[in-house]
Amino acid sequence: MYFKRPVCVLCLAFVLVLFLIELFFPPWTHAGRVRDSISENTHLRVSGTITRIEHREYSVNLYLKNISIISGSMLSEKLTDSDGGEDVFEGLIACLSAASSNEPLHIGSRVTLRGEFSPFEQAENEGNFDAFRYYAIRRIDGRIKKAGIEAVGESYSLIADGLYRLRERTSDVFFRYLDEKKAGTVTALILGDKTELDAEIKESYQNAGIAHILSLSGLHIAAMGLLFTTLLRRMGLKIPAAAALSGVVMLLYSIMTGLSTSTVRALIMFVMGIVAMSLKRTYDLLSAAALSAVLMLLENPYYLYDSGFLLSFSAVMGISLINPVLMNIREEVVKNRLLIGLHNSKSRPAVFLRGLTDSVLFSLSIQTATLPVTQYCFFQVPLFGILLNLLVIPLMSIVLGAGVILAIAGNIAPEITGISGAHALFDVTAYMASRVTAVILGLYDRLAGIAAGSGGALYICGKPGRFQILVYAVLIILLIVLFSFLQSKLKRCRLHGDEADGWNAEGLKKRFAVFSFAMIALATTVLCVRRHAPVELHAVSVGQGDSMLIFGRDTPVILIDGGATDIKNIGKYRLIPCLKAYGIASIDYVFISHFDADHVNGIIELLEDENCGISVKRLIISSAVPLMEEMKKNENYLKFLKAASKRIPVFLMDAGDTIETGEVCITALAPDTKGEQYRNRDLNDNSLVLHLLSKKTGITALFTGDMSAEVEKGLLEELGRGKESLKVLNEPVTILKVAHHGSRTASSEEFTDLLSPEISTISCGRDNSYGHPHKEALQSLSKVEGNHIFITAECGEIIIKADENGISVSSRFK
Repeated sequence: MYFKRPVCVLCLAFVLVLFLIELFFPPWTHAGRVRDSISENTHLRVSGTITRIEHREYSVNLYLKNISIISGSMLSEKLTDSDGGEDVFEGLIACLSAASSNEPLHIGSRVTLRGEFSPFEQAENEGNFDAFRYYAIRRIDGRIKKAGIEAVGESYSLIADGLYRLRERTSDVFFRYLDEKKAGTVTALILGDKTELDAEIKESYQNAGIAHILSLSGLHIAAMGLLFTTLLRRMGLKIPAAAALSGVVMLLYSIMTGLSTSTVRALIMFVMGIVAMSLKRTYDLLSAAALSAVLMLLENPYYLYDSGFLLSFSAVMGISLINPVLMNIREEVVKNRLLIGLHNSKSRPAVFLRGLTDSVLFSLSIQTATLPVTQYCFFQVPLFGILLNLLVIPLMSIVLGAGVILAIAGNIAPEITGISGAHALFDVTAYMASRVTAVILGLYDRLAGIAAGSGGALYICGKPGRFQILVYAVLIILLIVLFSFLQSKLKRCRLHGDEADGWNAEGLKKRFAVFSFAMIALATTVLCVRRHAPVELHAVSVGQGDSMLIFGRDTPVILIDGGATDIKNIGKYRLIPCLKAYGIASIDYVFISHFDADHVNGIIELLEDENCGISVKRLIISSAVPLMEEMKKNENYLKFLKAASKRIPVFLMDAGDTIETGEVCITALAPDTKGEQYRNRDLNDNSLVLHLLSKKTGITALFTGDMSAEVEKGLLEELGRGKESLKVLNEPVTILKVAHHGSRTASSEEFTDLLSPEISTISCGRDNSYGHPHKEALQSLSKVEGNHIFITAECGEIIIKADENGISVSSRFK
């Protein structure tokens, strides 16, 4: 029974206490003090011990621990101690240029260098990668940019450095025998090094639900460790000696591959397994997992926030706790002859079907346990993952075996070139192993491509709230507790008769099978439900660019612009993750104000990425765009047309045109192609200007693109002449998206006075070269009584929610 394990109970109590402590002292407390106290680009001279060397295409990253500050400017007194502040940093990453890293470097050596301090960036939008948090969990406080080495100590760790050299040599072997993409995949599989992993393959595996094979875990450690133990036993070694030797080998292998959280967990559990085997004791999976969790948390308590740690242990919990519940459901289904001929049959088809259903339930139990972590961290669930893993996981043992043979033979072959026969033997062995590896990896790639390319392969569920996760966990735990109760009752029935204590064994099992299915369905539903306000407006922080996301309970999904000039791949790293975090799988309307890169390049990325799981129903641009001669050579416009040609309708919108959908009315105010003014305007002044009205909440919003004060003046003049489409401006607007990133060329006092906004949002990049927002624009906006100004460079994502009771405004940083 689950509750007769004192080790598990004590470990669970320890984890709960640790969790409560970390609610008040999160892992980013120290890193936050460093970030707040040391200015970016502060010149530092430090020394530290190299724990890891990472080669990039144009740089070399040194991971440093045991850091001492030799000299530095502008260090805050609150971070320095009485001895001169040598313990300011827990860890740093020194970034060297590839050209300047000719100095021989070794793991464990002491290095002195100087450079500029740079803190890690926080996530500016919901769903974006939080580098600050990620590295704070790993006790790394920042980077040293433009680092230059001054001195390197002579002493270093012979074992750690030798393993690093072996890892580098083995990586070279993989790239010598395999093509670049497959070599990058094998390097991740065997060596735990993802720096060479192809980005498209990584994304494809993630979308297909098989990305777990790219991380060293229990599957790798157990397979290799047990294989090595078996070989030693067949060589004549006794169990204790074979277990001890295999434990040492797997420890060295884990150190060589980087000691990720999943690797450490698997290593500890493997060691406990071979110790149990040596002592001829029973190995208990649940107790081993609990003890390994405590040991890891004692070393670094902040692993509780690490997605790899949570996924790894959730998977083990699924195998040990949820899989028995699902097997009980299967047993009842079989007994009720819903799977005819499967029960107790020894025929090959029946044996195959039993094995298949067991494998499906095994994968499903893991997915059930990891679902909250998957949704919270990745916002999506691969629907074909369970089916693909039925083929992928069995073949992994072959890939691992072939990869290890390739690594061994490929490393030995160059060392024995003088012995022609032996060299040829090892070279052919390495080649044959590489062919086996390439064939299976090619199959993986095709399966992942088919799954990712098929419609509905991804369920974009969004990020669940913590209360939803708590309810899900309570329901699943309740199910496990009841299953434990069922097992005890069934045991009594077997001992004292079928009707013991008034319980009917068969009836009890049937009812529990139905109850289990209903409970899991209810828990999953609770986790997947997303509650939104009637209308929400999100000024997405895209750096020096513009993007506004609108959605809600009574509102279609609308995206107005999406681009930036100071951030690469803005769609991939800012827009798409943000959309997924809110559970948005389809955008009803995408409006593009104009075709400057800082308004459209992210949308083009979204349209070009067919496997991201987000579809666009309609594209709407200004009717002036196809009439402008310069657009024929506009690179962004041509890319847009090519991307939009994939069955996405494009609509033109002119001043006075209106879209009414649900509780929302959108009216175009400019440009007006019926007149001639637009012909003499540049792209900015021909921006599509939109007015939005939420009928249910009564709020209004004005989206101005990059229009200048000259266009504002023209709108005021036309309003004075009684132009019908502009009469909406006679009423104050609730929300104003300030034109042109807060440039002095827009937001005239006359225009802002007329609008009288309650909330003004300005989208611009931090420390941008344009000086946005300009003080003239801020002064004009601040003169409007009751106007609250929010700037994405300071606030991050700005979130405005409205319902019948009013408006609330929040942001990421303020």
